[in-house]
Amino acid sequence: MPRLRPNRSFRDDEVVVCVEAFSSETPVTNTFVQRGQRLLGGDPIVKAHSSRFARDGALAEEYPSPFDEVVADPPLYDDPRPYVLDPIPDEDAAVSLESFHAGGRDGRYVKKGFRLHRDDPLVRAHPELFTSAPLPLSTD
Repeated sequence: MPRLRPNRSFRDDEVVVCVEAFSSETPVTNTFVQRGQRLLGGDPIVKAHSSRFARDGALAEEYPSPFDEVVADPPLYDDPRPYVLDPIPDEDAAVSLESFHAGGRDGRYVKKGFRLHRDDPLVRAHPELFTSAPLPLSTD
């Protein structure tokens, strides 16, 4: 998901103007800043929410816009190798017969054909939804 660039910085003695009204609980609780309100760049509110301020006297076209400042998220994991779990040996595996969602808020989604260990709590709780993994045919 894209995110906004880090906040910009102002000099502590520089006058800035709020370009978008907002309320905040940081750094001071129950704070409401109105559009057009002027503060110094060193104010804790400006430092915490500098993306909502512009230099005093800036034209409306120069006001910051979240649409101008969106940057792509960095990749979560840079390793080009695929993430692979240790394979479950066929004699220790249970294979789901159908896709299902088990549990409530923190439940697991299991796709048809997914392999779990036979001693997995989900397999023990719902044995009717699993079968033994097919053993390979012998070439003898």
